[in-house]
Amino acid sequence: MIADFVSTRIPCSAFMLCLAAAAIAGCSTDLQPALPRHARIETAVSGAPTDELRAVIARADILYLPADRLESDEQNGAASRLLNLLQQSASEVRIGWANISAASQPSFEEWNTGASLDAFIDRIRFASATQREATRRLLRESRERRLVSSALSCAQGLSCTADNVVREFHSLAAGKLLVVIDRRDLDPANGLPFFVSQRMQVRQVVFDAPTSSDRPALMAGGIGGTEVVDSAPRAGQDRF
Repeated sequence: MIADFVSTRIPCSAFMLCLAAAAIAGCSTDLQPALPRHARIETAVSGAPTDELRAVIARADILYLPADRLESDEQNGAASRLLNLLQQSASEVRIGWANISAASQPSFEEWNTGASLDAFIDRIRFASATQREATRRLLRESRERRLVSSALSCAQGLSCTADNVVREFHSLAAGKLLVVIDRRDLDPANGLPFFVSQRMQVRQVVFDAPTSSDRPALMAGGIGGTEVVDSAPRAGQDRF
């Protein structure tokens, strides 16, 4: 009788205690991993005053810049400004291209080790001549700064691309990742930053996000386990 009590009743009691502890802690009893509680997605304006922009960059881990902003910045001035502040804020900065297929990564590896810009550009498929020239300008700038670039876009979709972003970020010791991305992939509900937030606890900033006339305004609150904070552009700020 005592043996039966020890072998059956005590494990059952222990199990009930585990269930009670899980309920108190608010934990799920299934095996699904908990979402990060403090991952954040902010919006910011690339043309903000320098001190304000420096503060935004200092607290960010992954930063997103819409590719069309590069295309409209023929002098590359705003991108240069962002790169200056990024390099002042982190020991290592990398550029991820979420608008270029990860199948191009072998060509990026050659570029990173010294291949000529023209030879590299000729191997990459671009959606337009404008995108091609904008990419050329930023790559030229990145070489002058000795920054590594990687192709991140995945044909299987944004969830797969998010895996590439996470992998690239984790390869940085204590740095920041600037991601060039198509604007359509920045939807707050199911865009790339959202998928990244499901994979790791990280602070993300989206520069020059669509305005309320382009999409419903981001609202403070939880979206898929992340906290979204909308920073509206100030009147009279320059945007590129």
